[in-house]
Amino acid sequence: MGRRSRPNESPDIIEMYIRKRKAFRELVGILRDIENDLDRLDLVLELNTRVLELVIHAEQAIKRHKTTKTDLKHQLKTSRPSKADAKALKTKLKRVDSYISAQRDQVFIWKCFGDALAFLYLDPFSIKHVFFDVNDYRPKQDAGALNEKKGLENEVSALEEVIALGVPAVLCDLTNVVRHGDICMLGGNDPSIIEVKSNPKLNARAKRQIDQLNKISDFLTTDVAQDFRGSVGPTYRETIGAMPRYHTDALNTCLSHVATAGHAIANPEPGVFYIAMRVDNQLNVQDVFSQVDAHEPELYDLNQYKNNREWGPYIPFFLSIKDTSNLLDFIEGRTYILILAESHRLTKLLEVNGWECRYRPNHEYPIQLFHKPTFVYGGLSQQLLSRVALEFLSLESIAEMHFSTLDRIIELSQQQGASNKEDTISYLIEKFGPEDEWVKMMKQK
Repeated sequence: MGRRSRPNESPDIIEMYIRKRKAFRELVGILRDIENDLDRLDLVLELNTRVLELVIHAEQAIKRHKTTKTDLKHQLKTSRPSKADAKALKTKLKRVDSYISAQRDQVFIWKCFGDALAFLYLDPFSIKHVFFDVNDYRPKQDAGALNEKKGLENEVSALEEVIALGVPAVLCDLTNVVRHGDICMLGGNDPSIIEVKSNPKLNARAKRQIDQLNKISDFLTTDVAQDFRGSVGPTYRETIGAMPRYHTDALNTCLSHVATAGHAIANPEPGVFYIAMRVDNQLNVQDVFSQVDAHEPELYDLNQYKNNREWGPYIPFFLSIKDTSNLLDFIEGRTYILILAESHRLTKLLEVNGWECRYRPNHEYPIQLFHKPTFVYGGLSQQLLSRVALEFLSLESIAEMHFSTLDRIIELSQQQGASNKEDTISYLIEKFGPEDEWVKMMKQK
């Protein structure tokens, strides 16, 4: 994989470029076969094995380039080169940095196959719990290079044993999303993590890892946790009231028209627009936007999420974009995908049974809910709203999924004595200030 600027754009806008096309296409074929038959555990093992080889190969290349980079820096500092030679060395350094970044892109793409494997089996709303740290909602740091990891052979052996027992599984280090443990078993809706230790004596780091795994496991098992990820008091996990609906068919229809038409627009539901464009088609983006009748939408640049390796705990684009050529065009930047979403539409949909709702962009919880009869306050997170773009989740289905949850919020708040008017006023003042409209409304009552 290499990196290149998008045609006719600033050199600061960098896209990925895959060199190992044959390996990529073969892995996509294996992934699609598993998608069509989840019982093909032989292919689950093969996908693990092949991705492992490709990741290690890319990591070894990174290591070589880093050695070269160190040598070049040493020459610049110690050899007193002439101005021309120093310029040449700096040019080589820049090129080596580009090689390193390209190989890191390659590792990200190979691990996307591991992500896709996990999402094929697990509930997409549960996977986030093995992506974030247990102390807050920051992504847990990944484990580092696989080719330097002690105990990798034991992990592979354990993976083979798990799959031989009839349970699909993936090595956690072959994913971007599973940041806890060594092996993720995929036999149920929730991730089940195994920590493989070759040394029976646990050091402080190993004990912390096991403690973190226990916290996640307990939460997924009991659906409740105390002081979890920075929350004060208990955190509950509730079953959603309706099945989520996705617009991947609309996305793929849109992409199928791009090659011939140069661009395509899909409007799968009110307030949601998918825009796909060929970057080599000399399109004026504003002309394309003029064809979209959207009112104060949020703009999501999916290429930027992909290029920055920031797809996070969302359904990977490997599962959303079905055609291999379209997938390659997106990865390599020949096709650009933008999503426009009018998230504020949710405010009207959620105003039921005494709930008042407002939209406040740039907040961690942009959809804010206030239940007038009981003074209960709640909200929907930006992380949830981002699924409309990154997972092509229906905006309307978010409301459908949360109708029953609203009743549960009232019930839990009353059980905890958290629906006290004065406490709610104090909380809202702390978050939004004394001039907040809901604060004023409650003070007048």
